[in-house]
Amino acid sequence: LYLLNSSMVRGLASEFAKEIHGQSDDQLQQVKQMYLTITGVVPHREELRFALDQLIELEEQWRVHMESLPDEKQQEFDPAVKALEILGHTLWNSAGFLYVD
Repeated sequence: LYLLNSSMVRGLASEFAKEIHGQSDDQLQQVKQMYLTITGVVPHREELRFALDQLIELEEQWRVHMESLPDEKQQEFDPAVKALEILGHTLWNSAGFLYVD
């Protein structure tokens, strides 16, 4: 529950997302790097496809949300980074991160 609800963990997820986003603009590479960094393994093709689809959908949802914000808030808001933040936070709460085989 701590990993799900901690403001510190959410902040770390935000910083991690910024780092991953800064390394590459290619979403496929971003997803691969996140998986590799968090779980220590390269994702299977199905995992990669699912995660990439989710990342694209999350980014679009954040883009819609961003448009509802005042102009001054929009300038400090990056939907691509917010989507990566959620993906990273999700991976930190996955069995691949929490348990060692």
